Amino acid sequence: MEKSPQRGLNIYFMDGSSARITFPVQTEDLYRRKVMIDDALKRRALMVEADGGLHFIPLDNVKYMSIFP
Repeated sequence: MEKSPQRGLNIYFMDGSSARITFPVQTEDLYRRKVMIDDALKRRALMVEADGGLHFIPLDNVKYMSIFP
């Protein structure tokens, strides 16, 4: 069984805490990827489905993010 490539996101919050999130590739379509990023920036929040729930992270509480690979 072939594993799907994983992406990662490190979120560093204004209060000094951080969160690390791993997820599968959402889309290989570069245009669709840009649209998804633009949508998150317009809403000023990240939406993450994890730990059995849907979490909204306001970008106003984020100091910076590192996305890889």
